[in-house]
Amino acid sequence: MAELNLKQIIDRLNAEFAGDTRKLVFWYDDKAQFEEDMQGVRLENAKVYYLQRDNQFYTKYFLERVDTATNYLIYAPFPKPETADNHLEDTLLYSKRFFADRAALLLADLGIDEKYRPLIEKHIKFWAEKKRAQRFYDLEIENYNETNILVGIMAALCFARTCSFEDVVRVVLTGGGLADNSFLAEFERYDLLDAFWKLCEQHFGYTDVKPTLEKLIVAMFVTYTAKYIGAELPKPWKMFQSYKSGNIIAFLDNLMNSVIYRETYDALSAHVAKSLNAGTVFAGYLPEDLAGCDTFLCIDQIIIKWMTDRLLNEDIGAKLGTLTIPQVCEKRQKMHFGPQMEQSYSLLDSAYHLITAAAYHCPDGFKAIVDTYRNTDCQIDSAYRRFYFAYDQLADTADFETLRELAENIYTNEFLAKLLPKWNAGLVDGDSLTSIPAQVDFFSRHIKNAKDRVVVIISDALRFEVGRELFQRMQDAPKCVFAKLEIQLGVLPSYTRLGMAALLPHKSLTMTDDYQVLVDDVLCDSLAGREKVLQSYVPGSVCVQFDDMKALKKMELREIITGKQVVYIYHNQIDARGDKLNTENEVFSACQEAIQEIIDLIHRIAVGANTIHFIVTADHGFIYKRDKVTESGKMGGVSDKGAFVNRRFIVSSVPVVDMEDLKAGRKAFTKDEWIDVLLRSIGMEPDKLEERVKWLLLARMLPLVENNFNLCELGPRSTGKSHLYKEISPNSILVSGGQTTVANLFYNMGRKTVGLVGLWDCVAFDEVAGINFKDKDGIQIMKDYMASGSFARGKEEKAASASMVFVGNINQSVDVLLKTSSLFDPFPLEMGTDTAFLDRMHCYLPGWEIPKFRPGHFTNDYGFITDYLAEFLRELRKEQYGDALDKHFRLGKNLNQRDTIAVRKIVGGLLKLVYPDGEFSKEELEEILAISLEMRRRVKEQLKKLGGMEFYDVNFSYIDNDTFEEHYVSVPEQGGGKLIPEGICNPGQVYTVGYGKSGMIGVFCLESQMLPGNGKFERTGIGSDRDCREAANTAFNFLKANANRISGTISTTTKDYIVNYQDLQGIGMTSRLALPTLIAICSIALGKPTLSSLAVLGEISISGTMIKVEELANALQVCVDSGAKKVLLPMTSAVDLATVPADLISSFNLIFYNSAEDAVFKALGVEKSVRLVTRNNFLKTQCQKEKSRWSDVNSGSLIFSEKLSLTNGILVHNAYGFACPAAWTGIYLMTFYVE
Repeated sequence: MAELNLKQIIDRLNAEFAGDTRKLVFWYDDKAQFEEDMQGVRLENAKVYYLQRDNQFYTKYFLERVDTATNYLIYAPFPKPETADNHLEDTLLYSKRFFADRAALLLADLGIDEKYRPLIEKHIKFWAEKKRAQRFYDLEIENYNETNILVGIMAALCFARTCSFEDVVRVVLTGGGLADNSFLAEFERYDLLDAFWKLCEQHFGYTDVKPTLEKLIVAMFVTYTAKYIGAELPKPWKMFQSYKSGNIIAFLDNLMNSVIYRETYDALSAHVAKSLNAGTVFAGYLPEDLAGCDTFLCIDQIIIKWMTDRLLNEDIGAKLGTLTIPQVCEKRQKMHFGPQMEQSYSLLDSAYHLITAAAYHCPDGFKAIVDTYRNTDCQIDSAYRRFYFAYDQLADTADFETLRELAENIYTNEFLAKLLPKWNAGLVDGDSLTSIPAQVDFFSRHIKNAKDRVVVIISDALRFEVGRELFQRMQDAPKCVFAKLEIQLGVLPSYTRLGMAALLPHKSLTMTDDYQVLVDDVLCDSLAGREKVLQSYVPGSVCVQFDDMKALKKMELREIITGKQVVYIYHNQIDARGDKLNTENEVFSACQEAIQEIIDLIHRIAVGANTIHFIVTADHGFIYKRDKVTESGKMGGVSDKGAFVNRRFIVSSVPVVDMEDLKAGRKAFTKDEWIDVLLRSIGMEPDKLEERVKWLLLARMLPLVENNFNLCELGPRSTGKSHLYKEISPNSILVSGGQTTVANLFYNMGRKTVGLVGLWDCVAFDEVAGINFKDKDGIQIMKDYMASGSFARGKEEKAASASMVFVGNINQSVDVLLKTSSLFDPFPLEMGTDTAFLDRMHCYLPGWEIPKFRPGHFTNDYGFITDYLAEFLRELRKEQYGDALDKHFRLGKNLNQRDTIAVRKIVGGLLKLVYPDGEFSKEELEEILAISLEMRRRVKEQLKKLGGMEFYDVNFSYIDNDTFEEHYVSVPEQGGGKLIPEGICNPGQVYTVGYGKSGMIGVFCLESQMLPGNGKFERTGIGSDRDCREAANTAFNFLKANANRISGTISTTTKDYIVNYQDLQGIGMTSRLALPTLIAICSIALGKPTLSSLAVLGEISISGTMIKVEELANALQVCVDSGAKKVLLPMTSAVDLATVPADLISSFNLIFYNSAEDAVFKALGVEKSVRLVTRNNFLKTQCQKEKSRWSDVNSGSLIFSEKLSLTNGILVHNAYGFACPAAWTGIYLMTFYVE
């Protein structure tokens, strides 16, 4: 590094005079710093000539005339004179100047040409600090020019490793922040900022009046995007686009592909995307235009969303340009954000292959099934496994939840549901057990005659498709010379203890009475037992646990293997996690780990123990699906007594119900005979029961044949509501009295045990009125369980399949309940008024229709044995018939998703009970469908009473697919007894709908009497309620003030009026009584009844101002439910009709009124005539000219026989239009009244 010292100066001067050519070098020492030192300086190839201020002319003479051969250093201890005063100026032109300042030393030290001295001097402050200058030296710049000198200084300031402007920009962008960049501050400090921005323009084409790093990176990312996007940039972005796209693309490519800088690139990309609102902008682009661009993460998110939507529509033919969805996933995974979105792309790729299985066809015959599975169908299992492996690694799965449900549905219902029945059927074919190699022959086929040492790795539950992936990966291993994949038929039951035994050499495999597995009479449930058997056949053999081997050093591993002919290594990764409830969802992660562990193990043994022959096999495979499989969904028909019960199988000494035999037997019965058998099996005598009652008793069995079925039955005592659940089925439990706890019913967190819903097929609550949870969250947990079949306790979510039954007594008649409350009234208040809880009821069975049982109702005839019946019902829980209705019918539009699920469950349950063989006619299906719709509609009708418009859609129907005829299904108890009767009522009788004191909307009736008197007004039925009395008084006071405007025959001075008010539904009297009271009094006064089936809505103030109806939709729903066919409605409520469903509006005739008087006329059905009085004779004259149209022309007045209407205070005639000034300019100051 340059330092100011005499030795360095002498060395530089000697270097200047090197060579044979004569040289003159001038050194003006401005401050005479070296004047004394120069007295003793001797140069190697030159003489020192001391220039004085007054000997310049002589010096010129001496150098150019006296001595023209010698090299001279002309040293002047003063500044160089101005040109005009310098006699040596022309000599300097062919000589050289020497400088001994810092800049000069730097130029010399670095080998920088003298012409760059001004540049060095401009930034001389930079060199003042040694470490900073050293960083410049360390750049080792070879060829200096202005650009690389500036870039070098910048690189030294920002600690860049090379003299590259791209490197400088990279460091500046990644290390100093954007807003207040510390490196730019350093550049400005050393007068480099302008140079930096100029270089940005030269390299990247970026220029701006006020340049910033923020704008620079925006320009870069926009320019990069423009290169790879398949459409035009958004117009606002074009102003940022640079003309030097090549340099920018290279720069950003290097940044995003650099291991060091890729995270910084991601941060910059996210920053620019946010500032440009890129996510919203690109959402409007076609996905194929974005497929080649990876500037921003949001592009991947948009493409992922597009693929997700396509897959949800099962559009497996969808393409981005020419790329299919799997090709898009593969391409995007290789792009910049691919690793970040790897799991999403992997999930979508797997989902694609799963959705192709929606068209899955399973071949017939065991051998064909095996061959097809081996070649192609196993890929469906692999896709399912990869789907969940990726799904489980996502931090947020919300965007894929619907896709997960679709994939789960296809895998379960389109693949497993088609494959497994045929597999099971094929397995019992005569030659199925000999068509492929058997697991029990493993040792004799593969080990017995082997010449080389054989290492057998038995990976617990390594199913075929996982082994297939292991095989494919092993083929890619460099040292794998030969590999093949074979299949073998496992043992039944397929589980660890028996599978491990089958892989050993043996003469016999037996299972003892206590279900222990013996190999040649040796118990083999431990490593020692297995080794004993193996060594009895191969003395030079050993059995080892993988977990014991993985920590061994190379020599220890070699000691175990060396000298052994056969080595059995037991690897347990998959089954260890997949066979436990709390870790079974990790099974697919365990599969991936198992594959890698086996590959690593083979490599270690091959290298460390000189072994080349490996066999990888499994004791058994597994079938796994993410959505929980309940116990009843797995296997039934046998108790734990006398049986070995495992989560995956049961070994029993007693027979299980043979459903095929039962279904075959059903064909020997007619429908009625079969129903009679079922009823006799539960103790009832069908000959004593009506057809309707038989179906209701069958419906009681629905919770026993349907998983997660919620049934409610309320009715009189002594109708056997709880008998079935307590006495008939051992798979159900009756909770008497209703008292329970969350721990008892769902999950005991202290004991970590599942409650009743996990132990029984059906949990029935007797006497619903007494249901009481000691836990505050009990009802909420029950509500969640009834909706989804699962519940959360602590950190875990549990699933169960138990159905819920609620039975109880009704203490009033159904008619009274329907008029005063709801059919859920017997429930505790927190349940009976919670519409969300009640909506989870699939079926409301009308217990009041079942007779009270007498001795004659019970049978002495034959039926199924109770235990057999119970297991038969349990087996039916595994079968699904709910979709059977789709062949002939579809459900009406009033059924929402919960209604549809409920109806399908009832249909499926009744079909399973009555037609377990699956053979039924369209008419028989229609009979069951009608019953099912009724049972669910009963729930919905009560929800409508409690929840209003949220549940208005109660007109359940079904449509015949052949005739397109729509059939509506009602509930019997709703058929008659409407609160608002049909036909004409008595004068003075008015029905109104409004809010009662309880806050519920109900129907109220007013009945009036008129007596001779002196204008008194009496009110009965409202007690001392202040609001009600004020409303009634408002009506009468309004009438007294406006009676003549309604009719001259109404007297409020010679007549007394009495109005009785009735709350028809017991919800508390409404205070909106002024308008109904006015109509009631006018009706009795004029002796004219209201229109038939009329409901009055709305209210008026003392001045007659109309008050609109609150919650119009709910009020109208109550009107139609109460039997109203016409509704009187204020015009102010017309704007709210948009909130009312169209089918509700169409249920009756809406009559609008504009004023209190108008309401009276329209309620009574009275026609109006209008008298128009004017202050001039113009109207009279005009009317006289039109005698053919007008009648009864009198002086000063005119009566119209034709109808007039009032619009915005202007009287308008339909034909001539009194509002038209061109025709009727003479009319002014009109007053009018109705006669």
